[in-house]
Amino acid sequence: MSALDGSPPAAGGLEPHILFGLCGLSLALLVLNVFLVTRLCRRGSSSVDIDWCQSLEAVEVSVPLPKGRVSHDVKCEIMPTRFSLAIRGEKPEPYLSGTLFRPINVDESHWQLWPVGAAEGEPRSIKVSMAKAKPSRWPTLFAAGAASVVETQEKKKDR
Repeated sequence: MSALDGSPPAAGGLEPHILFGLCGLSLALLVLNVFLVTRLCRRGSSSVDIDWCQSLEAVEVSVPLPKGRVSHDVKCEIMPTRFSLAIRGEKPEPYLSGTLFRPINVDESHWQLWPVGAAEGEPRSIKVSMAKAKPSRWPTLFAAGAASVVETQEKKKDR
């Protein structure tokens, strides 16, 4: 019975205003989660533009592909604790390299040009997807002081 008017409680024994409040709270939490997933960024200083995001199980790194470069110009080495990316004709060489914050599973990791099937002249990126060896959150992509790129701009997004 409802304490307010003597009518029976709503489904599940919850008052209608409590049920409505819980739905509103759930929606607010969903909106907040979407905001955090799409907007949480960390920025360093400078010229090599790196965008990376993560889930508990994987890390994805995105680096813009310079105009005129194709897949044959990219050399990507994914090792259990290191990652290296070189782009023919781009300095520094390698373009990006370092010891990862934690180990990854090489057999479940790969790279590709994105977007697939882009029109000629359309901006493309190199997307590197790496499966984490153990589920966890990484505060940084590389272990402290382990990145060998002189100037790096890093944007991080949790997903």
